[in-house]
Amino acid sequence: MKTLYAILLTLTLSNTSQAADEWTSADVWREVVGETLIVMDWGQTRYGAADPKQRWEEQNPWLGKHPTTKEVDRYFISWLVIHPLISHALPSEWRKGFQSVSIFIEGVAVHSNATMAGIGYRLPF
Repeated sequence: MKTLYAILLTLTLSNTSQAADEWTSADVWREVVGETLIVMDWGQTRYGAADPKQRWEEQNPWLGKHPTTKEVDRYFISWLVIHPLISHALPSEWRKGFQSVSIFIEGVAVHSNATMAGIGYRLPF
């Protein structure tokens, strides 16, 4: 997983000088909503990882079924940093799609964690 993060970060940083159409207010709001949902998912996932009975299994294949809170923290902190870098590197029409798909995926995860898993809405701090 470290290799994947390194590759994504390298690709993102290498493209930022060429990319980045101007950001619209809609781009900014989509990024804020996406980052907010990532933080909510982080809190829920961290709560599940800290459960001593391991009643929940993580559905994110990058984290595995029973990640530690340290693994969860590392993953979500990385994603909070990498997501806006990727958004910035993309041309505006791709940025909108990337952000929208991210919002959808994170929204489904947060809703599922809150309702089906009964974890509720939690923040990681």
